[in-house]
Amino acid sequence: MKNKISPNRYSDAIFRIASEDRNVDEWKDFLKNLEVALSDIEVRSFLEGPKISLSEKIDLFKKAEIEEDNKQFSFLKMLLERNHIFMTGEILQKFNTLLDKSRGIRRAEIISAFPLSDLEVNNINQMLNGIVDAEVHSQNIVDRSILGGFIAKFDDQMLDMSFRGKLNQMKQKILE
Repeated sequence: MKNKISPNRYSDAIFRIASEDRNVDEWKDFLKNLEVALSDIEVRSFLEGPKISLSEKIDLFKKAEIEEDNKQFSFLKMLLERNHIFMTGEILQKFNTLLDKSRGIRRAEIISAFPLSDLEVNNINQMLNGIVDAEVHSQNIVDRSILGGFIAKFDDQMLDMSFRGKLNQMKQKILE
């Protein structure tokens, strides 16, 4: 089996470096800007071009003045050398997860039958803050099949306060 490098290894390493240097926000911006640059079709085809040498690819980023931060430029150069440059989106996603965890933030999806107002989302967030003992940031997703109420989903947890969930609970009690 081929040894596959995980974006998690990169994000773990750079998060540790960024934390030690106390510049996690700069690294987050760097990764975000890199992801935007790599989404450009011309940049992508240039970097994927088999006739383009590694030194030419590195020179492209030198012209973008990324080398002002030696660690960020070294990281970028390593991704280019290992042909992992297009993992940037996944690396950024994992980096953001680590950043949220270090700041005591949990991300959630609040699934409801109808769109919720900002006030309703904030009220649910406040309630969830106490339950998960963290600051909750969430987004509202509409799913008409839950009938009413809401479901709060975290990475590894779910709180079902929906009408469909309550009906299923009642059904299970009746069947017992």
